[in-house]
Amino acid sequence: MPLELIKQFDLPNQETVYVYQGKKSDKDIVIKYRDKFTPERSKGRQLSHTVWTVAILMKLQGNKALTRKYVAYLLKIYDEIKGFESKEQQLKCELKYAGKSDLKEFEELNKYGQFSIELLTYIMELLSIEEKTDTKAGREVYMFRNLLQQLSEKDDIYSIIGASRYAGKK
Repeated sequence: MPLELIKQFDLPNQETVYVYQGKKSDKDIVIKYRDKFTPERSKGRQLSHTVWTVAILMKLQGNKALTRKYVAYLLKIYDEIKGFESKEQQLKCELKYAGKSDLKEFEELNKYGQFSIELLTYIMELLSIEEKTDTKAGREVYMFRNLLQQLSEKDDIYSIIGASRYAGKK
């Protein structure tokens, strides 16, 4: 059964973010993206934790200080975001940070890796919402935040990638 599209965000540079109805709950979402490397026949790719982690690691290699500042910005988003509290909120899928002008200071990072800062920010805000909406037996899940925290503090690629692979299995 195909996923039901809730919202589509068309970004510059041939990038699109799709938000679909997920299957875990009535407020769950599935996030997919298209960029200039996505095959035409594809309805979008779902970004794994490992793939976005590698994207940020590539930006760290290009400009460590600015990337760490960007990851701190993503942590701020995570800490301020709330999960969807109603089906109506999910269907509106209004984002507070993605697409805002305060991303301009991070534009230099677009030189490093495949994903633009704008695309990553849309995906990261949506992943934050998804993680905070997806509660198991009333307890919140923090794997996404923990991975961002590691990216902000560690230089050990092996442990960061290992954490991203573990996070995806939970």
